[in-house]
Amino acid sequence: MDTGTTIIGAAFVAMLILPFILMGGNTKKKNKKLGQGLKEIANNQNCKITHFQCCGDFAIGLDELSHLAFFYKKTANKEVSKFVNLADIKESKVINTSRTVKSANGDYKTLDRLEIAVVPNPQKDLNLLWELYNVEDNMQQRGEVPFASLWSGLINEHLAQKK
Repeated sequence: MDTGTTIIGAAFVAMLILPFILMGGNTKKKNKKLGQGLKEIANNQNCKITHFQCCGDFAIGLDELSHLAFFYKKTANKEVSKFVNLADIKESKVINTSRTVKSANGDYKTLDRLEIAVVPNPQKDLNLLWELYNVEDNMQQRGEVPFASLWSGLINEHLAQKK
């Protein structure tokens, strides 16, 4: 009876742990594909990614030697790849588009869209937005807000060091 209980307990624990192990493996595969997409964009510009991170369905990277920043997003419907020369950039900032929803429990804000805006120098005419989150594409957030703040800050730090 003790052996049977042990086997049943071990099987139960394995059934509880297995989904988390599989999800972790899927995340690693997805991040690897996003990193490869980002590196392809950099290779097309004769650059090499020196620092990058993935979050959800997108990745952002930086070539610190060539002073270029890269963005790659892949969803089921579309694939977006963008890059910007940081020599043409004045600053980077986070654009958080939200709305207030009224409910019986009170008012609360909900995020509709989150973007990193790359603001050009006055003599340049480009406006670059990197859409990190859109409620129409994905209802659940996966850490995009702190990620956006982090990368906007990293780009601004790089701009400050370059001056």
